[in-house]
Amino acid sequence: MKNFLLIAAIGTIGINIHAQEPTGIIHPVKLGENVNVNFGGFVRIDYFINSRKGTENVDGLFFMWPDAVNKDANGYDLSEKVNQNLSATPTRFSALFNGPYALGAKASAYFEFDFTGGNSNYLLFRQGWVKLDWDKSTLQIGRTWHPLQGPVFPTTVSMNFESPFNVFCRGEQVRYTYMPGKFKLLAAVFLQSAQASFGPVGQSFSYMRNAMAPDLNLQLHFSNGGFTTGIMGEYKALLPRESTSYNKKPYYKTNENIQSYALAVFGQYKSGKFIVKGNAMFGQNLAEMAMQGGYARSSIDTITGHETYTTGNAFTSWINVLYGEKVKVGIFGGYQKNLGFSNQLNVADYTFYGRGEKIGSMMRISPSVSYYSGRMVFQLETELTSTAYGTIDILNKGNIKDTESVYNRRLILSVSYFF
Repeated sequence: MKNFLLIAAIGTIGINIHAQEPTGIIHPVKLGENVNVNFGGFVRIDYFINSRKGTENVDGLFFMWPDAVNKDANGYDLSEKVNQNLSATPTRFSALFNGPYALGAKASAYFEFDFTGGNSNYLLFRQGWVKLDWDKSTLQIGRTWHPLQGPVFPTTVSMNFESPFNVFCRGEQVRYTYMPGKFKLLAAVFLQSAQASFGPVGQSFSYMRNAMAPDLNLQLHFSNGGFTTGIMGEYKALLPRESTSYNKKPYYKTNENIQSYALAVFGQYKSGKFIVKGNAMFGQNLAEMAMQGGYARSSIDTITGHETYTTGNAFTSWINVLYGEKVKVGIFGGYQKNLGFSNQLNVADYTFYGRGEKIGSMMRISPSVSYYSGRMVFQLETELTSTAYGTIDILNKGNIKDTESVYNRRLILSVSYFF
């Protein structure tokens, strides 16, 4: 144990603050038998202040959208409350193991954890995977980011990676990538483990497991110099209930599932210190990915309790512009629109499973500045999020009408040390 700690102490790695996978590796430590390991991570402390209460997680570090108006007996809005926090829970540790060769491929393994597992008393298992790299293809198995997040994602100070305008989800998967020249073809099967879908018993992994159909993903990427673009597709099925009943009468087995899909395009251009990137997506039932949406019960049989469902639809998009190196400035803009449900709803049978049921649309703008000095980075970001709440129009496929917007102004100060 002492030897292991000594090795860990002298192993160093430089990881970019926004990287989803290990990069910038230096000074590998040899463990013997052609195996090297690179330890890395960072200590990060964030201070933030909000002008309004909101939907959030992880000591308030993960902010999604501001809460709707909630008036007391005197007409005062209880959601209009300034709040703040100082937290070091984003602190992270990782290790990348390389070698030897297996099945004619370069073998590697990676794990990563931080302290954002509910509160500062718990570790969160973020990633853990093994990979085989051949000349033109790779096979990756284990827990990592959802394939729909893609190779282009926002570079911001906030720990939420700008959800709900961008996918935030990790889980177990098998991912195969074929790379013939400038093109890249990616196929993956994904199973929920870190974030779960919504349903009759709340958030649960059982809906996907019982459906016996993994989340299927297919992507095509193209890269040429500083330009990258591509298209991504996703399909999944959930089984919300294994049996049904009406008014607690005899139970009946059911196989009624809810199927959904998502389609997205992305692009990035980089020239010197300048980067511009963006994403646009039409998606159904993406609530487990920290996005607005879900699905609804559209009918129920008054004899057997048999239920049918319909997916919620949404359009999301974002753009991110950055410039600089030692001093880097950036701006992020995001937009989301609730497009209602795929099928007509029944007033008496309607039940919603997901997030942001009464949200009609959202917008966000986030300018930021970062200063890099040695292994430290000092960052400042201000974030304005607008959310339009309204009434669910059951007779018009659940589209939101009569909206009223609320706003949250968020200031983030962050300091990090990389090791």
